[in-house]
Parts: sequence; structure tokens; C-alpha cells
Amino acid sequence: VREAIVAGILISPLWFMSQWTYSIGVASTSVTSSTVISTTSVVWTLLASVAFLGEKLNALKLLGIASCMAGNAATLLGNDSQSGQKGELGGDLLCFVAALLYATYTTVLTRMTTPDTSVALLFGALGTTVLVLGTPTALIFGQAGLQKMTPEVFGLLIFNRSE
Repeated sequence: VREAIVAGILISPLWFMSQWTYSIGVASTSVTSSTVISTTSVVWTLLASVAFLGEKLNALKLLGIASCMAGNAATLLGNDSQSGQKGELGGDLLCFVAALLYATYTTVLTRMTTPDTSVALLFGALGTTVLVLGTPTALIFGQAGLQKMTPEVFGLLIFNRSE
């Protein structure tokens, strides 16, 4: 029980930053770009798992990563050119940072927990911490952004889970 609550509390800042950067990035780039960039989190998660958790690389994992990236490239090439969408560099970079933060918090989460850890308690502690500390943070640091923030982006920030 203690392990789940402590992990949820400690991971909550990374989770919040990931959601915050992704939500702002989505508002500043095309849907296609944000989706493709966010799915690169599998690459960063695998690399972090190899570096920090001792995960072993094998041909199947590398094939999966290559397939994911090939699909991303095909989506970008096909969808952006057909629909006339244009990505914005700032939004793309924020989505990329969000993908890196996602990889970081999932790697830290794996390091801090065991298979017996209560997922309900962990995410309950995470959600409570984000509500209690994240809401004031959003209000303090996001005054200018809150004026431009749509209800949809706010909903993504508060209620959405990362990829």
C-alpha cells in the first residue's frame, strides 16, 4: 500500500509535465504531427528501459520499433500533404518533450513498483496529487495560457491519460 501511494505521489510531477507539454503542443501543431510525435515515446521508453532497467534488446523489439517509425513516416507523408495541414515547430517540440517525459515517468514507475503494487492506489495517489498541486500550478503559471486555453485543451490536461 505504501509503495503504491509513494510512487503515485513521486511520479505525479512527471505525469503532469508530460500532460501539460502535450496539451500545449497539440494546440500549436497539426493533429497528425502531434499524434506521430507522441507515438515515438515507445522508442524513448525502450531506450530508457535498456539504459536504466536492464531491458534486453532483441530482434522482435527492434522490428516493432522500426515498424512503428515506418508507420509514423507514412502517416506524416500521406496525411499532411493530402489535407494541407502544417505543423508548427514549437508545437512539435512540445509534443516531443512530452514523449520524452512519458518515457521518463513510465521508466521511473517501473523502477519504483513491483507486479504486486496496487494500480488503483498508485493512480489514485497520482490523481489526488495532480489535483491538489497541479491545479494551483496551472492557475499560477498558466494565466496567459489559460486566457487562450479552450475547454477541450483544459479537458485533455486534466482528464486525459498519456499514450
